[in-house]
Amino acid sequence: MKNTPYLIALFMIMTFSESCSKDDNDVIPTKEKTIPLEFTSLTASKIHSFVDEPILLTIEGSGFSEVSVVSGEADPSKVIISKIDTKHYKISALETLRPTIVHVSLDGELKSIDLNFYEHGVKNFNTVEGIQIGIDKKNIIEALLGEPEAIVASTSTSGDYEYWYYFTKGFYLFMDNSTEFPVFARVYGDFIWARTINDSVVFGSPYNYEIGNSWVLSGPSRILMNDVVDKYGPRDGESIAPSSSSKRYDYDSIKTYFYFFSDDIDNYKDKRVEYISVYR
Repeated sequence: MKNTPYLIALFMIMTFSESCSKDDNDVIPTKEKTIPLEFTSLTASKIHSFVDEPILLTIEGSGFSEVSVVSGEADPSKVIISKIDTKHYKISALETLRPTIVHVSLDGELKSIDLNFYEHGVKNFNTVEGIQIGIDKKNIIEALLGEPEAIVASTSTSGDYEYWYYFTKGFYLFMDNSTEFPVFARVYGDFIWARTINDSVVFGSPYNYEIGNSWVLSGPSRILMNDVVDKYGPRDGESIAPSSSSKRYDYDSIKTYFYFFSDDIDNYKDKRVEYISVYR
């Protein structure tokens, strides 16, 4: 048959064409799946902390590729940001910052959080271990210092007052429950102080941080009353404990009382400052 070669060639062309068509249809292009960006939460291990106790930030989210954690301070060098992993960062500070804001961005989606950092010590004779006397309320005190080791109702004054004892920290706060503010703080040095709590005597520790002017109340370099009088001049007031050798010099300009032991109120030289009261 003259047409046989032509028919065979046509059949082969059609078969090849059909085969190619099937291969093209079998290849299903895959579309890469994308996870939508979601910034779920930004949390902190605590909101109030001392400068030497970092706060842990935890970031929860999905679908992001870039994390940015920055300080909102005008001088960002005051805040130390340390990365642990993609979702965890440690935040600390070089000085008191109340508050400081930290911004966290996940691929441009922003959340911010306010943190508060405090310094140890007595600052400006109005702040004791981070607590501003007459200003900071109970919620801030407990958030920063924890619950008092003992609370004792005052029976010697009219009104609703309590002693909040932080024996291991070296001081107590005299609290006004009507305002929730501390009226004063008493800070102890090496002087042995104690209080009977539930029929047991609890002894307090000395306060080991500076109280201002590079002064300390404990250890071999503790201040003497000479230092106080040389710095602030003649006392504005005084007090003599009737049943002991305890004496007190009052300085209104810094609203602080300095206590020492002596046989005479004017005999202050070379007498150690045993404890102080900071009030407002």
